[in-house]
Amino acid sequence: MSENQINEAVYTLKNSGNYTPLMTIVTTHVSEILEIDINAHYNKKICGALIERVRSVEFGIRILLRRKSEIEENFKKSDYLDNFENFTKTLIDIKKFVANITQFQRFKFFKADEVKENFLQLTKKFDACMNVLGFAMLTDQEKLKQIDDESLQDDLNEMTEFIGYIECYQEYREVSTPNELIEIPIIHPTKLQDPSNSLQANKHPTILKKKLLPDNREVACKSFLHDVSQFKNTLEILIKASLCPKILKFYGISKIDNNNYLIFEWAEMGNLKEVYEKYSITWTTKISFALDIFRAILFLDSHTMFHHDIRCENVLVTSKLESKLTNFRFARMKDDVTNYINQDRESLRWMAPEKMLDYEKENIVRYTYKCELFSFGMLLWELAFEKTPYDGKNLADIITHVTKGGREEIPVYSSDELEEAKICQEFTRIIKDVWAHEPGNRISPSKLFIELSNLKNKYTTDKLTMPLLEKKQPTT
Repeated sequence: MSENQINEAVYTLKNSGNYTPLMTIVTTHVSEILEIDINAHYNKKICGALIERVRSVEFGIRILLRRKSEIEENFKKSDYLDNFENFTKTLIDIKKFVANITQFQRFKFFKADEVKENFLQLTKKFDACMNVLGFAMLTDQEKLKQIDDESLQDDLNEMTEFIGYIECYQEYREVSTPNELIEIPIIHPTKLQDPSNSLQANKHPTILKKKLLPDNREVACKSFLHDVSQFKNTLEILIKASLCPKILKFYGISKIDNNNYLIFEWAEMGNLKEVYEKYSITWTTKISFALDIFRAILFLDSHTMFHHDIRCENVLVTSKLESKLTNFRFARMKDDVTNYINQDRESLRWMAPEKMLDYEKENIVRYTYKCELFSFGMLLWELAFEKTPYDGKNLADIITHVTKGGREEIPVYSSDELEEAKICQEFTRIIKDVWAHEPGNRISPSKLFIELSNLKNKYTTDKLTMPLLEKKQPTT
């Protein structure tokens, strides 16, 4: 709702005494602010401090509407009406502020001092309006001041540390342009040549290995049997996602033997599930994999995209042991229609409990970034303990178990290496923070990124190459 609508509502009130349009504007903004809080990813404490105040508005308006004669008398006073109008505009400013600081694609451009100044100005204006209008606060002023100070301190410290880390990575400096025109690159077949090792070219029945001219880079040509025009949104997401070095690069579409192929960068080691099944992965390498994968997820969030199917099988590993998120078949933009769970029931093993209600109640539950975080927590468990979640259990039992608060067991890790035991312990703590049952209790993306970064800094070196993986000995 715009300022013009407020002016129109005030005009209606002055001329007819009808205060309903103005009250509707206030209650609508209150509802929208509370909805933003539910979906907040970042700066949740600062947001929470403002929500404490907004709930007082909800309570105050409810009481005011019960006192018809009192509200009519109040609105006959020009100064009361002016204050109520200012109060309504302050609510709009709060809604804009909360929307900006709780979403990565917006708040990454703010400085901590700017956030602090805006917060203090908004709370001062809001509290003054509440006092003038005679609305009672649900929390006393002294307690509110304590909440404000603690919230600002905690969130701004986290925000400063988080931005300090992400500034090291070029991909987060990119600005996403809404509704930008994206062309799908078409690669002429003559630019794709067979590699010298013909056996490698036929390693997978639906994937060809080629060399892309002019620089002879190795690429994977994946058979695509669908009508390209029907998958335009998915292909556009692939192009946007390719800006992140931790997402498998998509080069474009080509025709080989008159069939459509999607051209991706080549990942020699296969997917991460295949890697942990074949090789012994050190805990320090697992830390690097985990941070790289989350960098990819964070990048998608910064461009309002959901992957929708986070698991080790959808992460490819290069010969340099770089992990790359892939398989965007269920990916969508944040505001697109959400996916129905029955499209891939196997993904239930990594799915958030709230999204599992798709299956239980046969109605579509909106997929959110907090669902994406939960799936990443399940991926961390899978990577840490090198097993498919709930292996051997049927899907119905998994749904019952998870929706009632159950999770995978955390195996007891024993090692003679003290460092490995400590890493496992910290991994386990992070996993539990990410897969919390209530979405609002899950760790914030900024805090998670900080903890993974600190873990890497603490236990890994600055070597340019990762340690080689050793093949696992066959079990007898």
